Amino acid sequence: MEGNGVFDLRMFSDSGATYVVISDEEGCMEVAFHSAATAGKTLVVPSIAVDDDGQRYTVTQFGYCSGEGSAFIPVINERISRIVLPPTVRIIGNFSAKGLQSFVMTDHVTSVADNAFAGCSELRDVVMSRQLTSIPKGMFNECYALESIVIPEGVREIGENAFRYCENLRSIVLPSGLKSISDGAFLECGALKCVYLPPTLESIGDAAFMGCRTLVSLDVPDSVTSIGRNAFHRCLKLRSIRMGKGMECFPSDILHPAPAVRSVVLGDNVRSIEKETFRNWHRLTDVVLPESLSTIGECAFEGCSSLREIVLPSNVSCVERDSFKGCESLVGIHVNGMNEVYSSYGGCLLCPGLNMLVRCPEGMEGKVTVPDGIVDLAECAFENCQRITHVEIPDSVSIVGWATFCNCTSLESVRLGENVPQIPYEMFSGCIDLRYVEFGPKVWNIGQESFNGCVSLKEICIPDSVEEIERHAFRGCISLERVRIGSSVSFIAAYAFLGCRSLYNVDVDPDNEHFVSVDGVVYTKDMKELVLVPPGWKGRSFTVPRTVECIRIGAFAGCRGIEELSVEDGNAYYASVDGILYTSDMRELVRHPSTDEDVIRLKDGLTHIRSDAFSGTSVEAVRVPEGVFSIGMYAFYDCQRLEYVTLPKSLRVIEENAFRRCTALDVLFLTGFSESIDIGEEAFSLCNVGIEPVSHMDGWSFDAYELDGTLRLDLPDTGLRDFEGILAFDWYEVDDDGPSGL
Repeated sequence: MEGNGVFDLRMFSDSGATYVVISDEEGCMEVAFHSAATAGKTLVVPSIAVDDDGQRYTVTQFGYCSGEGSAFIPVINERISRIVLPPTVRIIGNFSAKGLQSFVMTDHVTSVADNAFAGCSELRDVVMSRQLTSIPKGMFNECYALESIVIPEGVREIGENAFRYCENLRSIVLPSGLKSISDGAFLECGALKCVYLPPTLESIGDAAFMGCRTLVSLDVPDSVTSIGRNAFHRCLKLRSIRMGKGMECFPSDILHPAPAVRSVVLGDNVRSIEKETFRNWHRLTDVVLPESLSTIGECAFEGCSSLREIVLPSNVSCVERDSFKGCESLVGIHVNGMNEVYSSYGGCLLCPGLNMLVRCPEGMEGKVTVPDGIVDLAECAFENCQRITHVEIPDSVSIVGWATFCNCTSLESVRLGENVPQIPYEMFSGCIDLRYVEFGPKVWNIGQESFNGCVSLKEICIPDSVEEIERHAFRGCISLERVRIGSSVSFIAAYAFLGCRSLYNVDVDPDNEHFVSVDGVVYTKDMKELVLVPPGWKGRSFTVPRTVECIRIGAFAGCRGIEELSVEDGNAYYASVDGILYTSDMRELVRHPSTDEDVIRLKDGLTHIRSDAFSGTSVEAVRVPEGVFSIGMYAFYDCQRLEYVTLPKSLRVIEENAFRRCTALDVLFLTGFSESIDIGEEAFSLCNVGIEPVSHMDGWSFDAYELDGTLRLDLPDTGLRDFEGILAFDWYEVDDDGPSGL
C-alpha cells in the first residue's frame, strides 16, 4: 500500500483487525496494530497476528511511528473507551482515539512517539510503563479530561508541550530522578494546584507552567540551575515561592502578573535581583534575602504596596535607584550589622561611607529627623513618603538630590540645615500640605519646579542668601498670596510663579540691586523691564510705566483680573488701543485683558501673538488675522472657556504650551492653504482638540503630510494635544469662514 507517494507498506487483516508489517525477516516477524472493527467499548490488542498465508507475526507496536501523512495514523472507533495492550508491545506510535478514556501500558513498553495521545480529549486514566525514560513531546497535548497521572520513576525528561492544555489535570506525581521539564510542558494546566519538584531537577523550560492558574506554591529545589522565560506566567493564585541554591539570580521574567504572591524566599546563591523583578507584586508581604545577595536592581520592588519590612544581608553593596519606590506600607529598611556599605537608622537606609541617606521607607509616619553627620540626601530619598509630617535636616547636610521630598502629601513643615546650598529640581513638588519652610543661610538657588503644586503654601520669604529663582519654581501654588524676595536675588526666571492665582503682592527687599517692587509688581531696578505682575494682582487696570522698554516673557502669565491695559505717556516701546497692549509698531500683541466678549477679532496688521497674550483670560473664541506668523509660548495657557480658534494660512509657528490647559477647546478652524506649521512641545497639552472635527466639516478635505509632502503623517487618536513637530496642511478652500461669528 502506498501512502503519499513516499512509502510502500504491507498491510493485512486478522480477526477484524488491520496490521502493518514492520519486519518479516526470519526470526523477526513483527507487525504494528493499526485499527480494528469492534462493537465493544474495550479493545484488547492480541499478541499474535496471522496473515492470509498463515504467517504468524508478533504484535510489537501499537499505532504508527514513521512516515508522513494522516493516511498512516490509525483511527480508533470513537465507541472504544478502553485499550489493553499485550506484553509483546514495546512501542506506542501515533493514533487517534477521540473516545478513549482509559489506557494501560505493560512494563514492556520502552518507547512512545511524539504526540502519541495528543487530542484524546476524553482520556481520564493512563497507566504508563516503568521502562519509559522520557515523556515525549506533546504526548498528552489537549487531553482535556485527564485529571491525574503518575510519571514512572525511570523518566528523566518531560518533553515540550507534553501536557499542554490538560485543563482538568489536578494531580501529577513526578519521578524522583527527573532532570528537566521542557518548554510548555504543563502550559495552561489550569486545575493543577500543587506540584512537587524532585531534588534532582536541573532545568525548567520557557512557559513550562504558564497559565497554571490554581497553582498555590512553588518550591524550587537546590538542583535547579535554569528557569526559562515566562515559566510561571499567569499563575494567578501562586502565594509562596522558595528558590533553591542552584539559582544565582531570580529571573525577572518567570512570573507576571503576580497578584497573589505573599512570600518569597531566595536561595543561598542568589547574587542579584534584576531590574523590576518584583515590580507591582502588590500582595507581597515577606521577602527573605540570602547572604549571597550583592545587588538589588532598579525598581526591583517598585509597587510592592503590602511589603512592610525588609532586611538587607551583609553582602549587599548596590541598591539601585527606585528599588523600593511605591512600597507604601514599608516602615523599615533594615541592614545586617556586618554590612560594610549600608546601615539603617530609624528604618531609613544609609550609606555610611558616603555619609548619605539613601532612602526613607514610604510607610514612615510623623516627624522624621535626619541623623547628624549625614552629608548627602540622595535623589528621591523621601519621595512618596505620604505619612511624614515634619522633617528636621541637620547642619551637616550640604548635598540635596532632586525630588527629595516629591509627593510627600502630608508634609507640613521642613527645617533646612545651615549648609543646604540649594532647593533642587522638584524637591517639594506635590507636597500639598506644605505650609512652612525654614531656609538655611546658605541657600543660593531655588530650582525648577521645586515647590510645584504646593497648594497649601500661603506665604514664602526668600532669604537674602538666594540669588536665583528658576522657571516654574512655584508653579501651581494656588494659595500663595505674598512673596518676599531677598536682597541678593539677581535672576527670576520666566514663569517662576505660573498658576499662583492668589498671589497679589511680591515685595522686593529695598537693598536688592537688581529688582524693585512697586505696588506689588516687580521691575528691574532701573524700571526699564517689567518682570512680573502677580497673577492675583488686585487692580482691574494696569498702566505700563513710561520707563519700561521691555516686558519680559511671563510677566502677565495668568493675570485673569486685569480688564484694561494702558501705557503711560512718553513710552516709545508700547501702545494701548481699546485697552489692549501692543508693541509701539502695532505688529505684536503683547497682552489682551480679560473680557466678556464672546468672540475676539484681532486687528489686522499683526505678525506675532506674544507669549502669555491671553493666558488665564475668559476668552471663548479668537480669530487670528491673516499675516500672523507665530503664536508664542503660553499665549492661550489656561483659557478654560476657549472653544474655537481660527488660524490663518500665514501661521508657521505655534510655540510650546501655547494652548495648554484650554480644556474647552473643541475646534481649530484653518482658513486657507498653509505649507507647514511647527508645533512646539505640549502646545495643546490637556486640551480636547482633535483633528477629526476639522476633517469632517462639510466642504473640507483635510490631509496631513510630512514636510516633503511624500509620506503620510499618521496623527495620534487623541489629536493635536499629543503632537509635536512639523505639521503640513493641504485642503480645498470653502466660501465661508467657519461657524457663525468667526
